[in-house]
Amino acid sequence: WDQSTNGNHADQATDTSQPQIYNGTAVLTENGKPALDFDGSDDGLLTSAVSQSFDYASVFIAYRSTSNAQQNIVRYRANGIVGSKDGWSYEQGSNAQYGGNTLIEAGGNAVGAAGTNEGGAPNTNQQLKTMLFQQSQILAYENGGLDITLNTVRGGSTPIGTASVTEEFWLGKNFDSNDREMIGTMQEVIIYHSDQSTNRTGIETNIDNYFQIPGM
Repeated sequence: WDQSTNGNHADQATDTSQPQIYNGTAVLTENGKPALDFDGSDDGLLTSAVSQSFDYASVFIAYRSTSNAQQNIVRYRANGIVGSKDGWSYEQGSNAQYGGNTLIEAGGNAVGAAGTNEGGAPNTNQQLKTMLFQQSQILAYENGGLDITLNTVRGGSTPIGTASVTEEFWLGKNFDSNDREMIGTMQEVIIYHSDQSTNRTGIETNIDNYFQIPGM
């Protein structure tokens, strides 16, 4: 549910592709709080059309992966181009590590910076991941601690410049193709089109106070 008042709610019109919150006998939970269960088949949530230009982004995700398979957690697609690497994403890499293929779009629809380095192998506990997309780097945090700094430039140059995103924002899926779907549960996704470095600790603390994330 989009709480920004912009009305960009993430939903899924196809019943069989909706992540579950109820398995027929009980509400699915993590640490006693409701959670959406993505089955790794064709589940995914899509917002309405997004048109946004921004210089920074801050993403906070409370989720639990139950598989080492490559999977997308959160992904923007720039300008609606299928197969394009423009835009940005947070995903678990094919070698069971997270942070790979973290991209941000530069001016002229070129990839300005990308995280080709990856953090450590994920565990199956619920985790809080924070990604701060800045002009010259991407900072990746796990459970409140800085895990890795991504500043590899694959195209264009740093500083990255303004990113222009139009069209699609997906949760738990690789755009509209049925590959790299999330396998696990998701409870919270918070996105700011701004640098929340100074507020990061407070935001993470508020999320943890509610969800009681192990390792925080």
